[in-house]
Amino acid sequence: MKDRQKGKIQPQWLWKTLISLVLGLTLSFGLVGLFAWFGPDSLNSELSGERLLWKTQIHMWMVPPIWMIIVTVGYLFKTAKEAAMSLLIGNVCVFGCLIFFKDLL
Repeated sequence: MKDRQKGKIQPQWLWKTLISLVLGLTLSFGLVGLFAWFGPDSLNSELSGERLLWKTQIHMWMVPPIWMIIVTVGYLFKTAKEAAMSLLIGNVCVFGCLIFFKDLL
């Protein structure tokens, strides 16, 4: 009986939700930050006022869809501990890339 339970997704809804909301938000901020710095018309380029307005609006509105995708995928982890570790590793990798590569610009 325990062998069958081990492979199933555990119903730890509250913890998975809280972990996905907090770590998913920081991960989505980091991903949008990477896109802002290294995407088209990076933050180092000279932009007109209107183009800068559009660019900041696009970055602002990219956060909620990415965040909701991460929260949705957070329920597919088998345990809350696995969700926390995976999202924490993702955050460290994204922010590490952001810090490391931003200094190269």
